[in-house]
Amino acid sequence: MRYKAMPTAATGTMTVPRLSGGLNLYDMPGQVGDHQLTQADNVWWYRGALRTRPGVCRREGLPTGTVTRVQSLNERELLVYHFDPSLDYADGSTFYVTLVRADGRMERLGGPDNGAVFDRSVKEPPHVLGVRAGAGQGFDWCFYVEDNGLYTYTVATQRWQKGETAAVPTVPLVLVNGRGNKATGEDVAVSPQAANRLTDRVRCAYTTDGVSTLYPLPQTGMVPYRATLTVWSGDTARTVEGEVDTFYGLVLFRDLTCSEAGLPTGTATRVNVSVYVDSATGIFRAEAHRAGEQGAPLEGFVLPRAELSGNLMLWMMTTTDNEPWRRRGLRQAVWYGGLAAGAEGGIHLFTAGHPDEPNVLRWSEVNDPTYFPENNYATVGEDGAPITALAKQGELLVIFREHDIYCTQYVDGTTPSEEEMVQRRALEATVHAARFPLTQLHPGIGCDCPHTVRLVNNKLVWMTADGRVHILTGTSRFSERNVRQASPLIEQALQRHSREERLAAVAGEYRGHYLLVVGNRVYLLDCQTGAFNQFQNYSREETAQKSLPWYAWTLPEDTYRGVAYDGTGLVLLGNDTLYTLAGETDDGVPVTARFTTKQYGFDHPGTRKNVPRLYLELEDGTGCHLRIRYVTDRGIREDGYRPWGDGSTRQERTVRLTPHLQHIRHVAVQVETTGALALTGITLVYELKKGGMP
Repeated sequence: MRYKAMPTAATGTMTVPRLSGGLNLYDMPGQVGDHQLTQADNVWWYRGALRTRPGVCRREGLPTGTVTRVQSLNERELLVYHFDPSLDYADGSTFYVTLVRADGRMERLGGPDNGAVFDRSVKEPPHVLGVRAGAGQGFDWCFYVEDNGLYTYTVATQRWQKGETAAVPTVPLVLVNGRGNKATGEDVAVSPQAANRLTDRVRCAYTTDGVSTLYPLPQTGMVPYRATLTVWSGDTARTVEGEVDTFYGLVLFRDLTCSEAGLPTGTATRVNVSVYVDSATGIFRAEAHRAGEQGAPLEGFVLPRAELSGNLMLWMMTTTDNEPWRRRGLRQAVWYGGLAAGAEGGIHLFTAGHPDEPNVLRWSEVNDPTYFPENNYATVGEDGAPITALAKQGELLVIFREHDIYCTQYVDGTTPSEEEMVQRRALEATVHAARFPLTQLHPGIGCDCPHTVRLVNNKLVWMTADGRVHILTGTSRFSERNVRQASPLIEQALQRHSREERLAAVAGEYRGHYLLVVGNRVYLLDCQTGAFNQFQNYSREETAQKSLPWYAWTLPEDTYRGVAYDGTGLVLLGNDTLYTLAGETDDGVPVTARFTTKQYGFDHPGTRKNVPRLYLELEDGTGCHLRIRYVTDRGIREDGYRPWGDGSTRQERTVRLTPHLQHIRHVAVQVETTGALALTGITLVYELKKGGMP
């Protein structure tokens, strides 16, 4: 008797040396790349292996039990604002600030007993925007407080000061070489300063001529609050501080000699000079009286002839309505401009987000965050849509609105002339006259999640509230491909979050990855790949998108409000708790991670096959437990828990598993681990059934 020969099986192996393709929720499980994952939590590809995420460790020292606001000062630092909720804000309360650095160090600016006092008519903390002061300011920090104006803080003295009590904001010189009604000769051509949007105060410099009886003010409605007069007696000059009565518009300079007052010798022993400012008509005049007497003014007195220009300086309060602008607060600020500014520096403080002018970009005077000249502004767009974020990429300042993007670039002023060089006005010609022309980068995509904008590997990355992540890949005004979508592979996960969670999302950088925190979920984009760096060169956008590795983590706390990273350490700010990303446990609790590979069909998806063996290339870590599952078309088979690693070595080892899967069409490997895991590759041995059941 002859028996029919049984079908034989062709044996083969399939090796996936690098599970570095990230999470793919876009394609069907059998269509994703061999190196991609269909499910993943708390793993990422780093240093040549698929690893468990770092641990999240609580840090002590951040004040708790206070109402806080959080500001990302830069990529490396956060400002946390603490408000005292126990006091009635209508009667005045305090706030103080904690500077949090990426390495976990904290610096207190003030404290519960040494805070900045602010007034508030409702019981809500005001919005605050803080910046470091420019060089030579005499203080270290500026804070723009909603409904309260400008505050300064000096680290050495631990002293808060509000507005004019700290001699800030800068009071501009709006009138130079003011002349009287009988002055002769031509004016000296000197440009005055523009009014400061942070204050309604200005300075006016007059040159007294010994003949004029009236001097015009730049405008009506001006009231003096300070004055100085420089006088001469022979070759000796001195400056006298005036006594000011703001209500009556009177300035009194006491105890001048006759020579200093321009009077004949012997007229009086000493004289007092009074300057009367008529706010309604916009002029002022002067009288002189004998010191200590109440009698009639001395006849024929006029302010004496000055030996130098600008000898009478008047500090004036104006009717210019800058009060709402300076008190309503600012929302965004970034230092930018100057040929030597670099990636993070700048000589102008650019601000935006003011409630009364939402689409207006303003910038400060050079290195002076307390002086915003009224003419230093640009209107972004014509529809009034608010500016939502400011960021820098290369030499550009990028301006985001909700549905479009603009940019501006520092353009140096005119080359200084020989005369300007002689007069040492080269800085005025080149820096102060710099221009910032606007260019639109994209007419339809903007940013409504401003805390997600981050510069990673020289490209800006951000999320929009519809759950899409974008990359600014180009900056040409003639290109339609400046903004490219980067998140199709994880868009499904992002859109599971509520719109409120997405709007409150924050982002940072971590070891070359864009780190996006939405609720308690972290989404990492590897920004060191060729696809990220050369995105703009791909002819098909989908090809580039599928080559961008994304990973997802779950963190212990429900909400995070800030991220800071300095190239080594990373901190996460929860509601009232500070965490660092370090180690291999969450405050001593091992991290649980899981991932699932694609459905491997071994190039024959319709044919039955056996999988007798599986090899995992693992790095010996600090010790973990593995649970392996095999997801097939015939169900799920579990391989059970097994311990792995004792931390004695970091060498790579091979784990041999024997799943003995029979007559399956495809298989996906699901790995769950408790503790630190590093997987470098997977090898599957399969037997393709020939002549067997399809």
